[in-house]
Amino acid sequence: MYVRLDTTDYPKTGSIKQLLDGMASDNMTKIASNLFNAFEYCWDFEIMTSPFEAYEPQNVFLSGSGPTVCAVFNSKNEAEHCAVDLADKGYNAFYAESMECGIEIV
Repeated sequence: MYVRLDTTDYPKTGSIKQLLDGMASDNMTKIASNLFNAFEYCWDFEIMTSPFEAYEPQNVFLSGSGPTVCAVFNSKNEAEHCAVDLADKGYNAFYAESMECGIEIV
């Protein structure tokens, strides 16, 4: 995967400074809009994210070098609804929420 990365041409990027600012101010929109993974350009990312289209997340991004995809939602209910629906469709889907120190997968 690392060989496939081209560090000079990413139409979408994120800002670490803006991400940290969003975390410090508890601004989920700012956090979500600055989550980015360059490996998204190594996969057919539209196919990977298409199951999320009906749920309107704030952002969908690749976790690590793939193939795990994460989505950020406006509420726990939206995330839970998406995870349950996708699991019912045969996807290995979970929802998680942030905690003061780490996450808990339910």
